[in-house]
Amino acid sequence: ERIMRMLKLTVILLLMTASVCHASRYYRYTEANGTVVINSTITPERAALGYEVLDTAGRVIEKVEPALTGEALDERKRQQALDKERISSEQRQINYDISLLQRYSFVTDIEAEQKRQVAQLNTRVAILRGNLNGFRVDLEKAYEQAANNERQNKAIPEALKTRITSLEERISATEQMLEVQLEEIAKVNNEYQQAIDRFKELEVRRGRRAAP
Repeated sequence: ERIMRMLKLTVILLLMTASVCHASRYYRYTEANGTVVINSTITPERAALGYEVLDTAGRVIEKVEPALTGEALDERKRQQALDKERISSEQRQINYDISLLQRYSFVTDIEAEQKRQVAQLNTRVAILRGNLNGFRVDLEKAYEQAANNERQNKAIPEALKTRITSLEERISATEQMLEVQLEEIAKVNNEYQQAIDRFKELEVRRGRRAAP
């Protein structure tokens, strides 16, 4: 009998606790007809339309906005993507600035490195141009030989035809490589100029006078 009384008392206490917890917060929302409803429960469907959470004193402790749908949801996703890209861009800029200040002490350091890089590329350009001129001279000679054969009503030797084709292909490939190298020089100069301009800005922010 004593055990039964203890069990009953435990059940009563649990029920009282559940009742207190259940009534510790309320949900307030407005129906489509303008009626304001305050309830201890709220359905998932109604929650998706937005509501306020009240404590036992009727104070608002939380406000849940309506779930976005359609164009509003698309706009939210677009804005989130823009915010993410902005944060990522800012972080990349920070990393770039840190690297810039760690690698160089003065603007002249950047300019000296730029000259070295461009000089190496110009050496490759000079080699390509020399090769290209040589190929063109050889091709002109091959063309002249083929023209002489035709003027004499002689067949052009297969070896000469093969040489002409080979020279034409080498000229085309060399021209493409030369174009790539020239584009690389322009790219390198642009990147170093950006580095110089940014370094000067950082020097001003740090209160240091940028080297001329």
